[in-house]
Amino acid sequence: MIRGGYSRQEIILRFMKFDFEKHKLLVLLFIGDLSFLILHLLYSYTILLPDGLFSLVQDRGYAEFYQYMKELWILILFFILGVKKRSYLFIVLSLLFLYFLLDDSFELHEQIGAFLAFNLNFQPRFGLRAVDFGELAVFFFFGSQFLLLVGAAYIHSDLYSRTVLKNLLTMLAFLAFFGVLIDMVQITVIHPLANSILGMVDDAGEMFVMSVITWSVFRLNPTEEGLPN
Repeated sequence: MIRGGYSRQEIILRFMKFDFEKHKLLVLLFIGDLSFLILHLLYSYTILLPDGLFSLVQDRGYAEFYQYMKELWILILFFILGVKKRSYLFIVLSLLFLYFLLDDSFELHEQIGAFLAFNLNFQPRFGLRAVDFGELAVFFFFGSQFLLLVGAAYIHSDLYSRTVLKNLLTMLAFLAFFGVLIDMVQITVIHPLANSILGMVDDAGEMFVMSVITWSVFRLNPTEEGLPN
């Protein structure tokens, strides 16, 4: 038995239990993601939607603003959780999603990556451009800083906060898979159709993963003393 009255077997069962009522928000978020994916396909492969703002890969397009909204919700929810539970870990996670929001909105990793590539004289290789190595350096730097902050906060966190973090890290790994790995693969692919499909997979994958994160954070109860349900 652990804090909150749950055995370890009960913890596993609570995470595996499916409750449709608790999944309504996720269904709505997925419908939104799917709608933007359909609009992207109509823009890319028909003449019905000529405006580039319907594209998933368009900077500051409609889909991107939908993604900004989810990131804003997540950072606000984590901040509220951090204040109510007096959790430094949740405050750090709120700052992480603030970074995601700022990075997506102002293209920070692209701009800083280009600056680094030029000033540090990065060279293209493995099919990647010099600026791509600059962007990877930015990801590594900010990622390592947040890992240090999260690690320090984790040591002094309760079981509830630690469980939230472990679940979130799994989802962030999927986000990195689409947002970094697939993005880098797309850059190395020359074939126009394959490149277009990979770009769609990259952005659509990020959208669906961010929806799962939004839903999972929304379900957290700031007054709960046990495990997230």
